[in-house]
Amino acid sequence: MAQVNDALVKAITEGDTLQVLLTELSGECNMNGLYVFQDKRKRDWKATPLIAASALGHTELVQGFLDRADIDVNGVDENENTAFIVAAEQGQLAVVRQFVASGKIDVNFRGEYKETALYKAAEKGQVAVVRELLQVPTIDVNLPSDGDVTPFVVACESGHVNTMKLFLDRPEVDDKIRHPALLAACQSGKTKVVAALLERDDMDVNFKDKYGDTPLIAAAEDGNIENVALLLANPATQVNAQGARQQTALAKAAQYDNLDVIRMLLEHGADTSILDKNGNSCLELALQDEQYQVAVVLVASGMTVRNIHFKDKLILEWVAPFLTHDVALRLLQLDFPVEKSESGVVSARDNHSFSWTTFLDSHVPVDPAVRVSVVSTMLRAGDDEWIRELATAKDQHGREALQTTDAATRDFLNGLRFFCGRYEIFDGPAIHVSSTAVVVHAYDHGVFQQVFDMHANADGELDKAGFIACGRVLGQQPSAADIKKQVGSAHEFDLWDKDQSGHLSATEYLRYCDQTFGGKLKVAMKFMRNADEHAREVETRNGLDIQFVLGLLPALPQPMFDANVGTLHLHGGVAMKQYPNVLVMPAADRSLEDIFLKERPNDNQIRSMLHEVAAALQHLHDHGVVHGDLKKLNILRVNHHMRVIDMDAATPIGNPIGAKFSSGSLPPEMFYRLQGDRDAAAIAAHWNDQVDANPELWAKVQPRHHYCVKTFHDVSASTTLPFKPVLASPAIDVWAFGVVMYQMYSGVELVPTDINQDVDESGIVRAATWTDADVAKRLNNKVSNALARDLIAKLLVVDPDDRISVAGILAHPYFEVKYDDASGQLLLDKLDALHVQVASGFQTVATRLDEVVFVTRETLKAVGDAKTDLMRGIFEATEVAFPTSFVVLPMDLTTPPLVDDDAEDVLRDVTSFVQKGIDMGHNFMHAVKQNKAIGRALRLVGPGEPLFLYLLDEVLGLPVVPPPGSVYPIRIETKSDEYTQFMSAAMPYLQTGFRLLQGVSTIAGLLSCLGLPSLDPRVIDDLGDQIDNAKKTSSVFDFDVLQRAVEDEGVPVQHIRGAALRELERFFKKYDHDKDYAGLCRTYASNGQALWTTPLTVATMEQSRPTSTAGLQQAKPIANTTGGKTAQQIYIDLLAQNEMMPEPPSLATVVVGGVPSMLPGGKARPDVDRPTCCGMM
Repeated sequence: MAQVNDALVKAITEGDTLQVLLTELSGECNMNGLYVFQDKRKRDWKATPLIAASALGHTELVQGFLDRADIDVNGVDENENTAFIVAAEQGQLAVVRQFVASGKIDVNFRGEYKETALYKAAEKGQVAVVRELLQVPTIDVNLPSDGDVTPFVVACESGHVNTMKLFLDRPEVDDKIRHPALLAACQSGKTKVVAALLERDDMDVNFKDKYGDTPLIAAAEDGNIENVALLLANPATQVNAQGARQQTALAKAAQYDNLDVIRMLLEHGADTSILDKNGNSCLELALQDEQYQVAVVLVASGMTVRNIHFKDKLILEWVAPFLTHDVALRLLQLDFPVEKSESGVVSARDNHSFSWTTFLDSHVPVDPAVRVSVVSTMLRAGDDEWIRELATAKDQHGREALQTTDAATRDFLNGLRFFCGRYEIFDGPAIHVSSTAVVVHAYDHGVFQQVFDMHANADGELDKAGFIACGRVLGQQPSAADIKKQVGSAHEFDLWDKDQSGHLSATEYLRYCDQTFGGKLKVAMKFMRNADEHAREVETRNGLDIQFVLGLLPALPQPMFDANVGTLHLHGGVAMKQYPNVLVMPAADRSLEDIFLKERPNDNQIRSMLHEVAAALQHLHDHGVVHGDLKKLNILRVNHHMRVIDMDAATPIGNPIGAKFSSGSLPPEMFYRLQGDRDAAAIAAHWNDQVDANPELWAKVQPRHHYCVKTFHDVSASTTLPFKPVLASPAIDVWAFGVVMYQMYSGVELVPTDINQDVDESGIVRAATWTDADVAKRLNNKVSNALARDLIAKLLVVDPDDRISVAGILAHPYFEVKYDDASGQLLLDKLDALHVQVASGFQTVATRLDEVVFVTRETLKAVGDAKTDLMRGIFEATEVAFPTSFVVLPMDLTTPPLVDDDAEDVLRDVTSFVQKGIDMGHNFMHAVKQNKAIGRALRLVGPGEPLFLYLLDEVLGLPVVPPPGSVYPIRIETKSDEYTQFMSAAMPYLQTGFRLLQGVSTIAGLLSCLGLPSLDPRVIDDLGDQIDNAKKTSSVFDFDVLQRAVEDEGVPVQHIRGAALRELERFFKKYDHDKDYAGLCRTYASNGQALWTTPLTVATMEQSRPTSTAGLQQAKPIANTTGGKTAQQIYIDLLAQNEMMPEPPSLATVVVGGVPSMLPGGKARPDVDRPTCCGMM
């Protein structure tokens, strides 16, 4: 307990000797007691008067106290320090001398922490006091503190160089004392002391403390780059010495994020392969301490990366924010998804950890510039196949890299993959090649953004009018059905305007395009040799209606094409450098040439197509333009309508025509008969510069058999030709239309032509010398349709002035098809009635058709489908007593998600897995058709990861998620042999299950089941759309396909299906022996088809039962070509487990609900009462 005497404390503090004496005399004062003083920092400090006076350097007071016999000279303060120790610590040299001279003190007394006066003075750098004390004969120079630290060492670790040097002169400071001082100075980062010690040649630079740490290890841990440099400059320093926990200086620096030290150690040969006592490398230690930038530096050094994973993630993910170009390359090369054989074949690797797609994922925080740089390095040297494989590589969730990466990287990848970074030109040969143009199909990945920008308002949004305008540009035309239903672009806009704002953002519009067009638009790209023809194509279309002339789509500026076409090579190495002028148009279905050759259109179809062509010509002529090169190849079917193309020969009426032509369609007036050698010379002179420069063109235009086409390459120089150029008139197109119509009806050409549809050697004289009589004779011999023959005769008139006009063509009786509205409507009504009767299961026809109705091919197909549907319903109602609609998912939805799981991420995993499951069906059937092993096709999750089977409510289209503890979902181990057998048998049902899923309803239901927080409705819609879009990519999958694939053609489809059902029955008996079926019950549709749903839904359905139809699709058998177990073999094994395959049963007619039907085995199945819902056997 401290005593109180303010007067005494004040007198001591001020050093007032007289006042101290008076205070002592005025009352009771314990001069050996503790009083509260304030130290230099104004903190309370309990000490005796002697100690306080010593600390303050009041020598007169101190001497007075020393002279008194009642004063305890060795008394201590609250910290166990004597007045002598305090004086030494405070540097009070005179007071120290007083105490030494008094002979009353123990110079080696150990106070607080067993520290002596010499220790305190050395620690504080009190040079004069240390020097004084070292002169005391009885001083113990090396007396340590309770931490086993000597005065010399504490001077070193405190950084007092001059104090340290005083000790070095003492013989007591030997090697045992001196060597730890270097380590202590390194631990505390005292560079001057370290430098001074290293100047001596008697220092052990590799001295180890009791833990095994050396000065270098201590300096590396401290992070003092100067001390590390001083130590490494000493050749005796062991850079790879191992200390505490067998860790090196490099490991310590890695743990403490000392990057500069790490770099210096690596430069001096630090070994990155050394492991500590726990088997951790310096890289792993850095990762454990979350020193991710250090990890990048270590990997950059070239050290061996023993494992690309750390904990539950890739190292690449942990260090992503600090990745450099070189380190990213190293990590990716350790886990690349594709490989190239010595022969150059690129193939996907089966076993990898998705480092590539993880690196590209925009959610992984890699610097976009680094991402693009790395992608550039890895892809630029590769060929098209290499680039395509990497750009479309899929992550563990089945998403393509292009879908998950950031915009800059996606643009770069597209720049490598696509022409001009936008156009994905189709593999394979061009669809048209001539001397002046090459046409290819491509996907345009940038047109949607471009049309949005063209029609967006100042705020960057699209209103309804702009939306409709975009649709027109993209070639969207409402169908007759849409018009009848009063739906179209305006309706689509309302559906996508989720917030009813009257506008769509760019993101919303592009999402609409993703769903409507698949994110890319199929286009035709025309690469043209001649700039003038390209300009004519563009200019001629101005003011023309795309209803008649195939329009141009928005495209990149021509300079962009110029910059990239030089390096473009098409299939077969075709260089496109000579075709720099590019047009982009909507992709057509087929040309009239292909339709004529491959579809063999009937008379009505020909009439309809020619009517649209004639209307297009009328539109051109009304706008003062002659097409000039009308032929079947230049007429395309787009959206079920015929459009004319190739406007590079189009010419304003009255202008010279013939610079570009196809001579097989030219009228006689476009030919010239040479009068002699002078004419031939004049023609040769006109084309002289083209003979060598463009030999193909010269071969096309040079005279043959004294005839040539009245053509020219420069109208201004045509005056030297022996003929005058023909002026463009509609009559030229009329003759060409007649040539097309003649071939459509006769099946042969009017004159023989070559591959470019130019007249060949044998036909040019005939083409130039037609007479009306010759034409009439040809028509009488070749065209049987009288109306068609009459119209063609008016088209192929030799004198252009006598040819029929386009208006006359459209008014000709050939196109005047009479239609009686009343009788036509009656026929349509009866066809509709017949369709309803067929679709509803052959209900009794109430009224008899009095008129003959021709049953179309479509009607007969509907009848067949309905019968098949009825048969399947009867089979399911009588034979299948367990659910056959289910899906598998990679997660147990009855288990609550982790707290930190994001709801949207969980649901996106589900939606991406649906696409993956549907893709599995495609891969499975590909393996079936190729007769290959199916193990790889069935791979849905990582090795050893399970799947979970969920039953589907077949009415609601939702997976059933029961309460926790239920039999369902059934866990399926994917590494078991049973997995392959079950998945093969269940594949048709699984694919049906995926197609049954209802997008938005499924997402909303899963949110509820998982107990996840609600999401933005737009997110739910988006996720639902993803499921619905995935379903669109699925194809019909049924047992007919498998039956065709099984080599034994004697095995009917019902036996294949039966084998699968028996496998499913075995599966359900094993895992659901109580027939719980997740609470679902069986009921029936009106056509007898079994449906599994909830009891509540059953009650509703009892009142009204919908009718459904189902179709079966067949595939051709394929011979066995590969080893491994195929789907066919699995099914044969399943069949072999039962009785021998019986002969295909005959079919007998039965009646179910008044409807004729067939049953196997020639037996009628009795119509018995069927129990409903859960009352089934």
